[in-house]
Amino acid sequence: GRLTAVRRRVKRRSAPSRRARARSDRARTGRFATVARRMAIPVMLAATTVVVLAVGVLPTRSYLDKRAEPDEGEAQLVSLQVANDDAAARAAQLDSDAEIERLARRDYGLAKPGEETYVVLPPPAEPVEVPDGWPFDKLQLRLDAEG
Repeated sequence: GRLTAVRRRVKRRSAPSRRARARSDRARTGRFATVARRMAIPVMLAATTVVVLAVGVLPTRSYLDKRAEPDEGEAQLVSLQVANDDAAARAAQLDSDAEIERLARRDYGLAKPGEETYVVLPPPAEPVEVPDGWPFDKLQLRLDAEG
């Protein structure tokens, strides 16, 4: 009977009791809670920084960018007004018969009845010079045949 009692004691000593397990669980939980408390402040600061940046800085930057847009719009308006004035002047110019006649003669080669028109051709292109030797000799023969 005594041998079995020793075995039981050994078994009991080798396996942790419920109380010991509960104490170790509380200790682990306590360590986790301590680490969590230590990390809470930096995490909260980081989150607050992100929120401040998202709410404050980014909209402010967009606002400042938008403030510059009216200057760009005014510059574009001025350039469009200048282009509009130029187009109005050109339209007024094209209302005259003299301008229409000048453009018809220049661009289309038109003439009044009884007038003769002459077209001056540009000078001929200079001949292409090709190096001597194969395969350029055959190219030179072909160019001479075309010209």
